Amino acid sequence: CHFGPQGWIASQSANGCQRYIVLLPRQMVLGVTQTKIDTGTILRRGLRRMTDKTSKSPLDDFYTVEFIIKKERFYGQGYFSSGGETATKDLLLRAGLQPNEKVLDVCCGQGGPAMYMARHYGVQVHAIDFSQNLINLGKKRLAACEPIVQQRVKLEFGDITKVQLKPKYYDVLYSKDSITMIENKDKVYENLMSAVRPGGRLFFSDWCFAAPNTANLSNGPGYQIKAAHGATVSDNVQCMEAAGFKNVKTEDISKNMINYLEFALKQLVATKQAFIQDFDSESYQSIEDRISGRIVRLKKGTTQWVLFTATA
Repeated sequence: CHFGPQGWIASQSANGCQRYIVLLPRQMVLGVTQTKIDTGTILRRGLRRMTDKTSKSPLDDFYTVEFIIKKERFYGQGYFSSGGETATKDLLLRAGLQPNEKVLDVCCGQGGPAMYMARHYGVQVHAIDFSQNLINLGKKRLAACEPIVQQRVKLEFGDITKVQLKPKYYDVLYSKDSITMIENKDKVYENLMSAVRPGGRLFFSDWCFAAPNTANLSNGPGYQIKAAHGATVSDNVQCMEAAGFKNVKTEDISKNMINYLEFALKQLVATKQAFIQDFDSESYQSIEDRISGRIVRLKKGTTQWVLFTATA
């Protein structure tokens, strides 16, 4: 490990073929060097101290830094949504991004996709999320990136239904698996429509229900929000078209997500003992159950993973 900016320590560990970074306060590590404490306890204490207790976002009641880092163990550093790094990179192959395009990353998580787009596609990314913990962690990660990526990425805390965006400014609107969490989808697409330039593109993936609220997603606060605010494919299309988006097209890519989740589950099971050592057995079982349940729902067809494309 090494000392980073503002007295933070970047501790890097291998997890199979994945790697992740945990940032701990300098004094946290130095203060335990003479005390015999297991590494899992040190990790958990450091992560809890990183959680922003002043956040006014309801998301941060369960999007704690510890919860975020747990998900990164099998989705990849910087990636928070299902399928993680692999699913995101596969999607971006189809987005048609061009150097210097202006991208709005809606509900960006901790910024992994935004940094990847900036680094590999040469785009300018304005990334917004309504979790202060995700944005704070993303900013620390961004500060460790090469200067060209730092120049191309802006991470901002904000509510996408209310945040003031530059009118007719963005070339591409991008989002992965997040609009399902938002109750007022009409307001989302109205705000986005005002911010995209004429001829600009919408490129979203999201979870959809086969019928309203048919999926049993009661195993956790985030899943309860999805059950309350989730929509069908046709509901989403209607919201997009009502806001003024044209040529709205959809593609059911659930089979791809099943593959991503099955791989993530294999990786989680293979590294079970290390995960429990660093965290706890209850968290492990909860995550395994969630991934398994999502695979079952996709195979049954009660939920779908859908790609939406449109033009302004």
